[in-house]
Amino acid sequence: MGLLGFMAAAAGVLLTVPGALASSRWILLVGASGAIVIALLALIYMEDLKSGPDPVDFYNEFGGVQPAEFIEQLLADLGKTLSLNKERIEERRAILSGAFLMALLASIAFGVVRVLS
Repeated sequence: MGLLGFMAAAAGVLLTVPGALASSRWILLVGASGAIVIALLALIYMEDLKSGPDPVDFYNEFGGVQPAEFIEQLLADLGKTLSLNKERIEERRAILSGAFLMALLASIAFGVVRVLS
Protein backbone atom coordinates (compact mmCIF):
# COMPACT_ATOMS: atom_id res chain seq x y z
CA MET A 1 0.00 0.00 0.00
CA GLY A 2 2.91 2.37 0.61
CA LEU A 3 4.18 2.08 -2.96
CA LEU A 4 0.67 2.60 -4.29
CA GLY A 5 0.16 5.73 -2.18
CA PHE A 6 3.53 7.15 -3.15
CA MET A 7 2.91 6.59 -6.85
CA ALA A 8 -0.59 8.11 -6.62
CA ALA A 9 0.88 11.19 -4.91
CA ALA A 10 3.60 11.45 -7.57
CA ALA A 11 1.06 11.19 -10.38
CA GLY A 12 -1.08 13.82 -8.68
CA VAL A 13 1.83 16.24 -8.47
CA LEU A 14 2.78 15.59 -12.09
CA LEU A 15 -0.78 16.31 -13.20
CA THR A 16 -1.28 19.46 -11.15
CA VAL A 17 2.11 21.14 -11.69
CA PRO A 18 2.48 21.17 -15.47
CA GLY A 19 5.45 23.53 -15.73
CA ALA A 20 7.57 21.96 -13.01
CA LEU A 21 9.38 19.38 -15.11
CA ALA A 22 9.03 20.86 -18.59
CA SER A 23 7.68 18.84 -21.48
CA SER A 24 9.30 15.56 -20.39
CA ARG A 25 7.03 15.06 -17.39
CA TRP A 26 4.87 12.65 -19.39
CA ILE A 27 7.66 10.05 -19.00
CA LEU A 28 7.36 10.20 -15.22
CA LEU A 29 3.57 10.27 -15.46
CA VAL A 30 3.57 7.10 -17.56
CA GLY A 31 5.95 5.43 -15.09
CA ALA A 32 3.87 6.44 -12.07
CA SER A 33 0.62 5.43 -13.77
CA GLY A 34 2.06 2.07 -14.81
CA ALA A 35 3.30 1.44 -11.28
CA ILE A 36 -0.13 2.34 -9.90
CA VAL A 37 -1.85 -0.09 -12.26
CA ILE A 38 0.58 -2.90 -11.45
CA ALA A 39 0.29 -2.30 -7.69
CA LEU A 40 -3.51 -2.23 -7.90
CA LEU A 41 -3.51 -5.47 -9.87
CA ALA A 42 -1.28 -7.04 -7.24
CA LEU A 43 -3.68 -6.01 -4.49
CA ILE A 44 -6.84 -7.00 -6.37
CA TYR A 45 -5.58 -10.16 -8.08
CA MET A 46 -3.76 -11.68 -5.15
CA GLU A 47 -5.97 -13.42 -2.61
CA ASP A 48 -5.74 -12.61 1.06
CA LEU A 49 -3.63 -14.87 3.19
CA LYS A 50 -5.46 -17.75 4.80
CA SER A 51 -5.36 -18.70 8.48
CA GLY A 52 -6.16 -22.39 8.20
CA PRO A 53 -9.25 -24.55 7.88
CA ASP A 54 -12.67 -23.14 8.75
CA PRO A 55 -13.17 -24.02 12.45
CA VAL A 56 -16.86 -24.95 12.12
CA ASP A 57 -16.33 -27.22 9.11
CA PHE A 58 -13.26 -28.77 10.71
CA TYR A 59 -15.10 -29.51 13.94
CA ASN A 60 -18.10 -30.95 12.08
CA GLU A 61 -15.81 -33.30 10.16
CA PHE A 62 -13.31 -34.25 12.88
CA GLY A 63 -15.15 -33.46 16.13
CA GLY A 64 -15.77 -37.06 17.14
CA VAL A 65 -12.37 -38.39 16.07
CA GLN A 66 -9.66 -39.46 18.50
CA PRO A 67 -7.40 -36.56 19.59
CA ALA A 68 -4.32 -37.95 17.83
CA GLU A 69 -6.11 -38.06 14.46
CA PHE A 70 -7.67 -34.65 15.09
CA ILE A 71 -4.31 -33.02 15.81
CA GLU A 72 -2.63 -34.80 12.91
CA GLN A 73 -5.27 -33.49 10.48
CA LEU A 74 -5.14 -29.99 11.97
CA LEU A 75 -1.36 -29.85 11.59
CA ALA A 76 -1.60 -31.15 8.02
CA ASP A 77 -4.17 -28.46 7.14
CA LEU A 78 -2.11 -25.71 8.78
CA GLY A 79 1.03 -26.88 6.97
CA LYS A 80 -0.80 -26.79 3.64
CA THR A 81 -2.11 -23.30 4.41
CA LEU A 82 1.37 -22.11 5.36
CA SER A 83 2.86 -23.31 2.07
CA LEU A 84 0.05 -21.67 0.08
CA ASN A 85 0.59 -18.41 1.95
CA LYS A 86 4.31 -18.50 1.19
CA GLU A 87 3.53 -18.87 -2.52
CA ARG A 88 1.07 -15.96 -2.40
CA ILE A 89 3.57 -13.73 -0.61
CA GLU A 90 6.28 -14.51 -3.17
CA GLU A 91 3.91 -13.84 -6.09
CA ARG A 92 2.77 -10.54 -4.57
CA ARG A 93 6.38 -9.54 -3.89
CA ALA A 94 7.33 -10.25 -7.51
CA ILE A 95 4.42 -8.20 -8.86
CA LEU A 96 5.16 -5.27 -6.55
CA SER A 97 8.82 -5.45 -7.55
CA GLY A 98 7.63 -5.03 -11.14
CA ALA A 99 5.71 -1.89 -10.13
CA PHE A 100 8.81 -0.46 -8.46
CA LEU A 101 10.92 -1.35 -11.49
CA MET A 102 8.43 0.42 -13.78
CA ALA A 103 8.74 3.63 -11.76
CA LEU A 104 12.53 3.30 -11.62
CA LEU A 105 12.86 2.79 -15.37
CA ALA A 106 10.63 5.80 -16.02
CA SER A 107 12.82 7.90 -13.72
CA ILE A 108 15.96 6.78 -15.54
CA ALA A 109 14.37 7.49 -18.93
CA PHE A 110 13.33 10.94 -17.70
CA GLY A 111 16.89 11.64 -16.56
CA VAL A 112 18.34 10.52 -19.89
CA VAL A 113 15.89 12.65 -21.86
CA ARG A 114 16.61 15.69 -19.68
CA VAL A 115 20.38 15.28 -20.04
CA LEU A 116 20.22 14.76 -23.80
CA SER A 117 17.90 17.69 -24.45
